Amino acid sequence: MTRIVKNFIYISVLLAAFSLVACDSVLRYQPRRIYFFSPERKYAFTVIDNLESDYRFVVNGRISHYPPDSNYVKLDIGKVKDLGDEVYMCWDEGDLEWVVTVPNTSIVEHKLD
Repeated sequence: MTRIVKNFIYISVLLAAFSLVACDSVLRYQPRRIYFFSPERKYAFTVIDNLESDYRFVVNGRISHYPPDSNYVKLDIGKVKDLGDEVYMCWDEGDLEWVVTVPNTSIVEHKLD
């Protein structure tokens, strides 16, 4: 191979490695959001957390900012193992409300309206 080809390959590998590291560091600090909707998509709640924090928020409605301002329950997930990280939810059609359970957590703050 010529020197130009070797340099091109070397630079390409370095750029690819740098972009993977940069993407990983950016994604690690982005909050994770999961949205749940009622069957009619009229009601929703959001489960949001940050991988660098021991807290998870369950928020009434669909939100995109972290941390939420109001209408949430803040949970301590510090003792939850990766394999035991679960959220159980059910839409109660009779009362038109969500029933949400997050095992192995404790409520730190309650700001539901």
